[in-house]
Amino acid sequence: MRKLGMNAALALSCACMLLGACRSAPEPVAVSEGAAKAPEPSVPEPNAPEPSAPVPSTPTPAATYDASTKRIEAKVGERFTVALPANIATPMRWRVVSSPTSSPLSAPTESYHDAPPAECTGCTGYAGTRMLSFEALQAGSTTLKLAYGSLTDPSAPPEREVVIEVLVQGN
Repeated sequence: MRKLGMNAALALSCACMLLGACRSAPEPVAVSEGAAKAPEPSVPEPNAPEPSAPVPSTPTPAATYDASTKRIEAKVGERFTVALPANIATPMRWRVVSSPTSSPLSAPTESYHDAPPAECTGCTGYAGTRMLSFEALQAGSTTLKLAYGSLTDPSAPPEREVVIEVLVQGN
């Protein structure tokens, strides 16, 4: 019974392929003299200017800074990213340590980008980059203090710190 089912499936598959291969283009339909014709496509005049297509506005990419950055200047509405070396395979993490409540910056959005060595397929434990992205919300200044420390013990002293002065200018 099982062999019969497989043979039937194979036969059906072959029939479908043959029908698809044998199809031809549909024959054109004749239009009688009294029938309405589709409008002809318009051809632009030889010297007429070409219509300009609207150009979509692309937002300016966010500026990216690294751990050596000491000062960032941004305008209200601009985004920027601080890229910090990290290793997701360890129990360590970057944290924003000090951010006053009157900060001109948004809370950070985080992402992690790993970069395995080219010769390493399927390996684990290599370093990557933690991306902390901020938006300048209002004019003002703040000190952005970032600490790389224990994920399981936030009270442990950080292994590394980065301090960046941020100045946000109004429009």
